[in-house]
Amino acid sequence: MILELLGLLALSLVLGNAYLYFYTNSNGQKLNGYAAGQAEEWERSIHSLREKDSEFERKILAQEEDVSRKLNDFGKSLSALDSKAEHSIGRIEKLESLAAGNAAPGEINSMVAGKIERLEDFRRDTTIELEAIKDLFPELKKKKAEVSDPELEQKIHSLLFHGKTSK
Repeated sequence: MILELLGLLALSLVLGNAYLYFYTNSNGQKLNGYAAGQAEEWERSIHSLREKDSEFERKILAQEEDVSRKLNDFGKSLSALDSKAEHSIGRIEKLESLAAGNAAPGEINSMVAGKIERLEDFRRDTTIELEAIKDLFPELKKKKAEVSDPELEQKIHSLLFHGKTSK
């Protein structure tokens, strides 16, 4: 009984394959109208899905390029900030060591001496310039400008020596 059932099953498979073989055209499409229409519909949907997939892939690639460009710019700005931070940290450590007294006395003395020397140079240059201005305007050496109005003289004196107006 089982042997007959298996034989019937094998015969139906052979007949089904023969039917499919003889009733298809050269492109592999079935001649049956419904099946052919269904196959064309499937091919159209597969084609549209492939187009959407390629469009999606192009968008993803464009976004990846944009993200990589932004990351590269961000990395450059971070490296610049890192170098500035390292420089600042070095300066802060130097100032802390000076404040804590860990610096050599010669180093502090040389820093102060350099600042004093620059201030003395500025004072010397300013004195020379003032003398040159006085030589250009001999009337400044001879007499003081006289103001006839004492209230105006008080205002001028207040502006020159106190930096504010008196009322």
